[in-house]
Amino acid sequence: MNGTIRRMKLSKPAVIVAAVLLGSVRLGADVTLSITTSIEGGLAASANNTGMSPKTVTKISGPKSRTDINMNEQVVTTIIDVETGQMYMLRPEEKTALLYPVDVTAPAQAGDSAVEVDVKPTGRTRDIEGASCAEFAVNMKMNMAAMATAGGSALPPEAAGMLKDVFIRITGTTWVAKDAPGAADYAAYQKVAARAALSALSRGSAGGTSSALPSGMERLVTGFTEAAGIPYLTELTTAVEGTGQFVGLLQGMAQMKIISKVTGVSTEPIAADTFTVPEGYTVVKQ
Repeated sequence: MNGTIRRMKLSKPAVIVAAVLLGSVRLGADVTLSITTSIEGGLAASANNTGMSPKTVTKISGPKSRTDINMNEQVVTTIIDVETGQMYMLRPEEKTALLYPVDVTAPAQAGDSAVEVDVKPTGRTRDIEGASCAEFAVNMKMNMAAMATAGGSALPPEAAGMLKDVFIRITGTTWVAKDAPGAADYAAYQKVAARAALSALSRGSAGGTSSALPSGMERLVTGFTEAAGIPYLTELTTAVEGTGQFVGLLQGMAQMKIISKVTGVSTEPIAADTFTVPEGYTVVKQ
């Protein structure tokens, strides 16, 4: 059982969820967006009961994007070029760049739904950092059994039984600016760049076939199209729902509070070398 829990901590679906909540790969042309996120409780809590505060900077110039996530003094960098169909994930400690081929035209996949998403406007508005924002209510339900098998592998009978009828519920609000500087570019590029990331993850999960991901999974990456614009403030809480002994074990790990705030938006031109693999890196094809 403990081995199952350890595998879930490092699972690829968890990485995808984190990417959505941190707002990565979601920006537009000639825009730089800086976001600070606080994650409290659950897996984010350490022995002294403090959380994590990852900082994300995403830059877009035309068809190219670069996202740097700084978390606990470790930086994860992703570079995407949707025109050439390439996505690089940089590993500074090894001086390597993992190269994933991507297909931004890939359709959504059929199969068992892993994620249900409901995003609706509340009708409320407020100014945040000088930008007029509209509030949207967010309600997501993640099927843990479907998430665990998203890579195309079958679960052992014991693990399948533990995850049956177990769900992660994510609820909260996001305040979105549709008319702020850079918002139009953000919305236009969002779906294309996100599909590139989804394509890369799909190929990596099952030998190059995007059909390995169940339907609904693409919503974790493509973002909330119902709330297109720059999300200046997003507040989410996670909780476990369902039956069985595994629900109790997950309660402490999965219950978290996540708050993401925009700390800076710039529409200044971005240098071309921002989107190239640094000199001295070895490219490794995936």
